[in-house]
Amino acid sequence: EGLVEQEAITALAQAISQEDIQLYYQIGLIGRRDLPFAPELRGGFEMIMLRMLAFRPDAGGQQKPISNAASQAAASSRQSPATAASVAYSSTAPVVADPVAISEPRPMASASGSWHEIVAQLGLRGMAQQLAANSEMLSRDGSVIRLALSSQHASLRRKSLEMQLQDALQRYFGEPVKLEFSVAADSQAQHTPAVIDKRQAENRQQAAIDAINTDPNVRRIQESFNAQVVTDSVRPVE
Repeated sequence: EGLVEQEAITALAQAISQEDIQLYYQIGLIGRRDLPFAPELRGGFEMIMLRMLAFRPDAGGQQKPISNAASQAAASSRQSPATAASVAYSSTAPVVADPVAISEPRPMASASGSWHEIVAQLGLRGMAQQLAANSEMLSRDGSVIRLALSSQHASLRRKSLEMQLQDALQRYFGEPVKLEFSVAADSQAQHTPAVIDKRQAENRQQAAIDAINTDPNVRRIQESFNAQVVTDSVRPVE
């Protein structure tokens, strides 16, 4: 059985060009990166397979190098059914479809605003998410990303949490990255995603209070009943 499988793999490898193999490998890599974002693991895997089946690069009018596999099939009557099936499959006319666009690696963040947006898309949970949210990106040198963690949250500097964040960033960018952490004073770490989220929430709250206080109907009620708005009860509409 093992020999039959080896013969089938050899025949299939001879029937597919190096360019096709490289393309399928690239589609597989990108698909593996996108699997965590698929609604279902099975559906994500099937989409990868469909991309491989549907997409065939322009060969410039040249045929695939199947001569070796075909001659072996004709020369030996003892060829295994598995091998013959592999050769027959490779000679089947390909499905004609529009080329599948292969996404390029995403550019690295270069500003605190971009870092805030990236952290929101990493899908981290628990303490790993807190580590990312309370860090500020200082710089990026090649694949090295330097982050400053506020001193108030220095206890989050754990190897396991740093590796979770690093793995999530590698999936997001589609390329290897390395993290370097430092601890900054709370007064200096003013552009972390956590600080930005808090500031935005406070601005929304204040805008909601202002809208209530300036509403004509609310003002008439206040004047008629000498009422006051309980600001703590005001909630912004999300």
